[in-house]
Amino acid sequence: MKKLLGILLCVALVLSLGVCAFASGEPTEEAAPAASGSIVLKGAKLLDAYYNGQVLDVLVVDGVIAEIGRDLTGDTVIDLTGCTLMPGMIDSHVHVAGSSGYGIDLLTTWAQHGITSVREEGMLSTSGEMEFAPLIEEVNADPTSAYLVSCGKYFDQEGGYGMGPTGNMGIVVTTPEEVIEEIEYKAELGYPQVKIGINSDEKRMTAEQFEAAIDTAHAYGMEVAAHVNYADHLEELVGYGIDEAGHTPSDEMSGALIDGMVENAVAMNTSGAENAEDIKIANLKAFYEAGGIITVGTDLMRNYDNCMVTLTSEMAVLAKAGLSVQEVIACATRNNARALEIHTGEIAVGFEADFLAVEGEVDETFAALCDAAFVMSDGVVIVE
Repeated sequence: MKKLLGILLCVALVLSLGVCAFASGEPTEEAAPAASGSIVLKGAKLLDAYYNGQVLDVLVVDGVIAEIGRDLTGDTVIDLTGCTLMPGMIDSHVHVAGSSGYGIDLLTTWAQHGITSVREEGMLSTSGEMEFAPLIEEVNADPTSAYLVSCGKYFDQEGGYGMGPTGNMGIVVTTPEEVIEEIEYKAELGYPQVKIGINSDEKRMTAEQFEAAIDTAHAYGMEVAAHVNYADHLEELVGYGIDEAGHTPSDEMSGALIDGMVENAVAMNTSGAENAEDIKIANLKAFYEAGGIITVGTDLMRNYDNCMVTLTSEMAVLAKAGLSVQEVIACATRNNARALEIHTGEIAVGFEADFLAVEGEVDETFAALCDAAFVMSDGVVIVE
């Protein structure tokens, strides 16, 4: 199980780990939890943040990558000659919860397409967080389902984003004290991350409430993502100390904003700006070239079953922004895994054995990813 900082971590462990490091670099040496058995994935071209086409075998032991090399042996050998083998894809911005509960079957479908982990950036539900916490545990106990990291419900003012006459899908707060209380409760339930945001200048949280939310979340070791559509709102939220922008702005980002995000290791998600692709591409290009950390997400709702098509369209936008195929794969795997704080997303010893293999090469359209030849999740083969 991908439980480095999963939904069931106790608060003490979260406090000891602190803020997630998005920074680039070589794979860490920390070991991952175990499953069972040993499997050799043989003869594929490896593609991740560190491998770019090398033909090597991968040994999986007890659900963890144990060795990478040539002529490896194991209890089971799976021949992937002619395939490209990548870490399982990760969608770092989805909305899975609805009024009827979690789409557990949907998460299984996503895993079969090769998306082995997802992050829910805000529950779109009028139900409470306590009700959903055990359902997350149920989902994450099943290796055939996409592993789910959830921010729980997001914070806003009455009448703000998602807060309307049909019910409040988020958590309404009116004072900094209420924000602190709600985040402490969220931490007690085991939610590892928090979602805040600005949707308009009229109905929004105050500066004091934002500061209380971010400071309290960080004190509990919880990452803070933000719903934001415009550059001026993003600049304000970066000043408060968010960890990630949940969208790419639909207007031009200034050099000062980009520099501030890079300096403070604030990541930016690809989702958003659907009606302004040229601006989106320009923002992503400038941000990446300045050293910014890009995560890949779709903002998909729970009623979409083929999320790989949408995820690869986001990845293709990054290629248009000038990133190489390998760099885009790194954003959708390594960077996303670090954003979710899970020990996967890299083909490296000690990492969770989550894999997607496709026949042939992967090009800048990423269309090949929509036809999975092989999928492994937590060391369990779910497509072959």
